[in-house]
Order: sequence, then structure tokens, then C-alpha cells
Amino acid sequence: GTNSALTAPCRRPLSTVPATAGRLGDLPVLQIVQTPEESADRPAWLAGLSDFEYDNHRALYAAARDDYVRMSNRSRLEYAPPDAGHGFPVTEREFTLERIRAFIGELADGSFPAQHPTDDSPENEVTNHD
Repeated sequence: GTNSALTAPCRRPLSTVPATAGRLGDLPVLQIVQTPEESADRPAWLAGLSDFEYDNHRALYAAARDDYVRMSNRSRLEYAPPDAGHGFPVTEREFTLERIRAFIGELADGSFPAQHPTDDSPENEVTNHD
């Protein structure tokens, strides 16, 4: 229901503690996340939220995603295919493994940047892969 641990932060978005930027130093990090929903239709598990709560939900997850990618100076944020859903590591197994292999390959051959670009630069953010 709408009182679950997943929806509680939507009602109190400041109840979560953000990750500390740079905490992981230069440890390489690949974060692959579900593509943000652009649809006007809410997922069924969020149907009971008010517009304010739903907006908080979206903002909370966007802020958490951004905080986590900033935990390392050498991080990359990538998005799963648009229709993949939350379970994409299982349903899109080959996509997920390909992205991990590519990331490890870049680390091995030295082509992955030594430092994350500034917040104003989208150089290490990769959008949807088909």
C-alpha cells in the first residue's frame, strides 16, 4: 500500500540522508539506473499519492541518483533501456552485462577519465542504450 517503506520518503523527502560527495575518492563506479518515467501515468504502486507526494517521489529518486554518482570522482551514470522497468538487471541481462564489460574495458585500457568532470559537464553521463 501507500504506507510502505518505498512511499514513506515521498511524504517526508528530507527523512533520507544524502550520500557524501567524494566519499569514495577515485574508486571507479558505474551506476546503471532505470530510465526516469516521462509518462503522465503513475505506476500502480504510486497511484495513492497526491500530486505533491508524487513530485516528491520523483525529486527524491533524482536527488539520490545524483548523490550516489557524486560519491566517487570517477563515476558514470547510465540509464537502462526506456521500457526495461525496475528489474532490468534480470530482464535486460545482456544489456547490463555489456555495460559492465564496457566499463571494465575502459578502466583496463585507460580510456575512462581519471576524474569525474564538473557538475556542469555531462561528459560521463550516458543516456539510453538501445
